[in-house]
Amino acid sequence: MHYDKELGKKYNGIYTFRVQGQMYHFINPLVPADGQKPVNLQLYFYDTEHEVENRLSISSKFREILIAMLAYLLKVNSYSSFFHGLQDLPNLDEYRIMLQSNPTVDQHIYNKPTVSQIRPEDKSMLLHIGRLLQQYVVDMYIKIETSRLDFFRNYQNQNRLRIELYQGFLDSISSGEINGSNVGKRFILPRSFIGGPRDMKRRYLDAMTLVQPYGKPDIFLTMTCNKSWPEIKKLLLPTEKTDNRPDLVSQVFQAKLQILKNELFKKHIFGKVAAYTYVIEFQKRGLSHAHFLIILKHCSKLLTPEAYDRIVSVELPDIHIHKHIHSLVAQHMIHGPCGQMNPNCACVQKTRICKDNYPKHFAESTRHSQNSYPIYRRTDNKRTVKVRGHHLDNRWIFLNTLYGMPSQDTGHYGSKEIIATSFRQAADLLDLLQTDNSAEICLAEAVAYQMPSLFRHLFATILVYCNPPNCKELWLKFKAFLSEDIQQNKTLSAEVVNARVL
Repeated sequence: MHYDKELGKKYNGIYTFRVQGQMYHFINPLVPADGQKPVNLQLYFYDTEHEVENRLSISSKFREILIAMLAYLLKVNSYSSFFHGLQDLPNLDEYRIMLQSNPTVDQHIYNKPTVSQIRPEDKSMLLHIGRLLQQYVVDMYIKIETSRLDFFRNYQNQNRLRIELYQGFLDSISSGEINGSNVGKRFILPRSFIGGPRDMKRRYLDAMTLVQPYGKPDIFLTMTCNKSWPEIKKLLLPTEKTDNRPDLVSQVFQAKLQILKNELFKKHIFGKVAAYTYVIEFQKRGLSHAHFLIILKHCSKLLTPEAYDRIVSVELPDIHIHKHIHSLVAQHMIHGPCGQMNPNCACVQKTRICKDNYPKHFAESTRHSQNSYPIYRRTDNKRTVKVRGHHLDNRWIFLNTLYGMPSQDTGHYGSKEIIATSFRQAADLLDLLQTDNSAEICLAEAVAYQMPSLFRHLFATILVYCNPPNCKELWLKFKAFLSEDIQQNKTLSAEVVNARVL
């Protein structure tokens, strides 16, 4: 494991934990060598009467009161007591610590902790350990990825992929291959391995295929995560930083992404959509963000500069009319300043010119440029905003959609607020649940040609194996068809008919 401080040094970036190669957890010998100070696991066995002093000697940043509390917790912990007891074993150097992966061993140690084992004021200690959480997440991800790779490396799984069809060692020699990195046994990752070459190629081809029937994309939309979202802030402890809660940030971003998709593809805020594709990226030095490519139907195509101006803007809103939107643009959609105003900005090249060509030129109206990209309206309306000690005008504004900014900032869409009593009700109100009516469609088709007895058999099969979400509704809708032959006996009551059907 390697913590590279240089990754965030130049631009004052966030803490970055990077791991390369195979993941191993190194455990020192249980007893320190002659002349060496005890570290890590060795502190459990070395001079336990002066354990606090020994731990404090490792670093000057340690606080004695915290080390004393830690020593007390380790003393009453059953696992720690077990480790302490190892020092009484004779010939300790001959013992090894091994991981027991046999599923037949006593699994009670993995049960949910009892109440007495949990701190009363902390429901999830793992999520509040600062940078250690990032290291833990990376560690667990690598373990899962390694397990998946081992599965596909298995001989039987490789045989299913018919690896004998790929170039082997003898074929490489016969073809005159001289590069050692291209010679040897090759393991093939199928397309079901997420992130593998075949999976990425399949996703790329699927996205490119959309252009053939639907044409070129009309809208390129980017949604970025904002660490100041109130949904994130209210769940942080006073001592926590957003950088150290990737779990919380990812969950809030995913929830807002689903809301945005609902607005785009069900409420059609930019017009009716014919096709779309998107990708979520997680930069090393930034927060997660999503890129959308949207192809509109012909009736909603953006064909004129006026159509562009209805959905996007690169101007400061009037602070007297749109005060809230003005504050959002000033806070999130201003570039720089850079160039002569700030030569140390990340976008400034050696020529002291911004690589993104800011500041832009004023434009009285939106028009198409020679490279088919539009030049958006940036009027010289004398509106400015003070950013980092400099007054900036419309030439420094990022392209943005004013609809998405207040929506993503507040987390509410519309003026009416409804309090949901359950998670499912909230999902229904946001229209995030997809309707599963496949069982109903199947039964509706079978009504036209199935005899009542066979229709009852089909109905029972669907109930047993398909687990439809609306069993009672299906029964009420198709009850007459299920009992059509039984109803021919007019002497039977409705209760008897239902009983015979069931």
